[in-house]
Amino acid sequence: MPATGSPFLSVVVCATSDRPWLLHDTLLALAAQTDDDLEVLLLTDAERDGGGALQEVVGAFAADFRARVRPLGALAQGGDRLVDVAAAEAVGAYLVVLAEGEVPFGHWVADLRRAVTAEPGRVVYGAVAEQRVAPQDWQVRPGYAAVGPVRSSEELRFDLVEHLGRLTTFAASGGAAIPCELLAELSPPEDGPVWDAWAVLLRAALSHGVASTGSVIALRRHWNGVVGSGGPDAAQRAALLARLDAEQVTVLPGLLQLTQRLVRERNELRGRAAALEQEQAGIAAAARRREEQLRRERDEAVRAAADAVRAVEELHRSTSWRLPEPVRRVGGLARRLGQRAARR
Repeated sequence: MPATGSPFLSVVVCATSDRPWLLHDTLLALAAQTDDDLEVLLLTDAERDGGGALQEVVGAFAADFRARVRPLGALAQGGDRLVDVAAAEAVGAYLVVLAEGEVPFGHWVADLRRAVTAEPGRVVYGAVAEQRVAPQDWQVRPGYAAVGPVRSSEELRFDLVEHLGRLTTFAASGGAAIPCELLAELSPPEDGPVWDAWAVLLRAALSHGVASTGSVIALRRHWNGVVGSGGPDAAQRAALLARLDAEQVTVLPGLLQLTQRLVRERNELRGRAAALEQEQAGIAAAARRREEQLRRERDEAVRAAADAVRAVEELHRSTSWRLPEPVRRVGGLARRLGQRAARR
């Protein structure tokens, strides 16, 4: 554990000089935390940042916040692991990795601390919302514009079964805070150089337990037309499940993979059911529209028939129809006599 006086949270921020406004947004959110007991470890690539764009972004903040931002440099290609580099530099009790495009809400640190206080020693989970954004020219600098609503599909409280079902979808890392003393155990070298919060939370749930903030604590932005951080490696996660099923003694052999398959099938069936409900609703709406159309046509026909009946009755009652009635009778008699003569 860190020495007395060290910060509660060490935050690793992955940044690139290609999109310095991403770093600006993340640092702005960290500087505005209601609980500012944190340090920032900035993972940058000095070779790509030849123009000093990232240093310029950091330099725009107040001195007291800049003092808590420390560069980590870049990871060696295929060599250093983010976990190893961060663990060597972090002095906080807990560590979080913010991927490019993730922005913590103002109560992020406070919510994490409350969960740690309630259940010390556990990994902490908080839900992360998502929003699609697209690049936009902000005149002064490149920026972005939201192109969709904010959605939160994650559970507010960690559930191992639901977590297994997100084998191919869980990508947010800002929703997991890990005790620094457990980093090596929860993210061992065999996981490779990448940081996968999904794997960390899975291991934690099977060993030390996971505490939940019970709230949405961060926002992950998905970029249209801009390459951001990669999605989850489903094959690597599947291999991890197989390995844990073979090694774990706290659960039945193969139970993790079986649970994952069952949850995946359940989710697929839910999606199919939702699609069928939508199709059924469309058919019902079309039937209602057709029924309304037929009702209007019937009502129009009834009104037209009533108008015709009234017209005939009015014609019968009219002077123009009653006065020539004897003539019509004589004409009718002549026609009948003529028909008789013709039959003879």
